[in-house]
Amino acid sequence: ETMKANKALSALQHKTRMMKALQSSRACMKEDMKERVAVQNKLHDICITMCKELGAFPEKCACPGYKDTTDKTPGVMTWDELLSYMDDVAEASATAIKGWKSLR
Repeated sequence: ETMKANKALSALQHKTRMMKALQSSRACMKEDMKERVAVQNKLHDICITMCKELGAFPEKCACPGYKDTTDKTPGVMTWDELLSYMDDVAEASATAIKGWKSLR
């Protein structure tokens, strides 16, 4: 009986040790991920600076996570911009008409 109790206790102690190790590992993984993100953000800024120095910014910049948001047609309205503007006009006019009708 003592042997069975010792085996059960040993298994429980082993399981407890494994759970503590797993929790410690998860904490280390979270800290590691924070450090990786910080390094990646710093490198991203350096990459963009390098692209600017090489004259590849913004059109040919191949930095990870970089998305070119510059206006490709300055001073010219594209169809997407026109449709968006017309949606805004329709929404504003509907709101104005509702306001006028409520004044009656």
